[in-house]
Amino acid sequence: MSTIVLAKTKKVIVAMSGGVDSTVSAWLLLQKGYDVVGCFFSVWAPSFLPCTTSEERIDAMRACAQLGVPFIEIDATEAYTRMVIDSCIAMYQKGETPNPDILCNSKIKFGFALEMLLQKFPDMSHIATGHYARISKEGFLQEAVDIKKDQTYFLYKVPQSILSKVLFPIGGYKKDIVRSIAKKAGLSAGSKKDSTGVCFLGDVSIENFLKHYIPLLKGEVRHIDTNDVVGEHNGVQIYTLGQRHGFVINKNNGKHWFVLKKDIVTNTLWVGDTITNTNEATEIFIKDICILAPHVLKTNGEYLARFRHGEEKIKIIFKEDRIITKEKIIIAEGQSVVWYTKDGTCVGGGVVKKNIHFSKGV
Repeated sequence: MSTIVLAKTKKVIVAMSGGVDSTVSAWLLLQKGYDVVGCFFSVWAPSFLPCTTSEERIDAMRACAQLGVPFIEIDATEAYTRMVIDSCIAMYQKGETPNPDILCNSKIKFGFALEMLLQKFPDMSHIATGHYARISKEGFLQEAVDIKKDQTYFLYKVPQSILSKVLFPIGGYKKDIVRSIAKKAGLSAGSKKDSTGVCFLGDVSIENFLKHYIPLLKGEVRHIDTNDVVGEHNGVQIYTLGQRHGFVINKNNGKHWFVLKKDIVTNTLWVGDTITNTNEATEIFIKDICILAPHVLKTNGEYLARFRHGEEKIKIIFKEDRIITKEKIIIAEGQSVVWYTKDGTCVGGGVVKKNIHFSKGV
């Protein structure tokens, strides 16, 4: 890779994982003349999980060496355990479905780690990551150009005051272009596969993780309409509403069965063969609301909402402590809903507190 010497102006710390996204982010910033420092965040790595942290650390070091930028490391193990792991386990115990990636971004990357970096580098201008997201000219969180890769769902809890210190260098590119940039620049990370799985689990299942902390007992699966016992599950805490696998149905008749209700006290799952009905609406009560674009937020305002990362957005109406959809939505307590304007500006989001179906329409 050829070296381009540019005038260094502002110091930017890039969160490096050793993958193509963070490596290309650092490379793009170098081309713009930033003074780049690569930083690897060390987090919780239990002995019973197949941990890849050491490999990722080496990859991050190699990427920094290839780019010719300093490499540093922030030990976020204690903070990560306390703010992400312990919090998630507590939510699972209550029957809720947390999103560890959202907690990791708000509490660790743009929380604890950012504070540590500001102490270490008082002249630091920004922190940059390889997230597929953008900051608009007005300074608001906005969807990435590559909608299929967009990660703003995971970023809605990052306060506006912090976003002013954040750069998302690859947010204006599609994934194939990012890989093409890496190839043309001769970056070895360009051939590395994308990481998958939950923030702290990788490819390990929720069941294999939770059984080390929560007693998981087999229980009954009942039909939502008849209340008949139709199968067996491996512990109600590991399931989320809308899930259609991981439990045994004695007679499925070729149908897909969805988790529609669960009871922690009786350790019971209720399932049905459909989760949508266009004649019904859903009133979803939310808590811990974070508003990123108050100038476009209106009570009774219509927006587009995403209920899970990677899913298509649907129309909603915002009503202060709740949102209403025109169709039935099955979403578990503890999961997040994030809503946007038509141009992709992230207005805000919240955590699902209660899910009520009714047949009044919107």
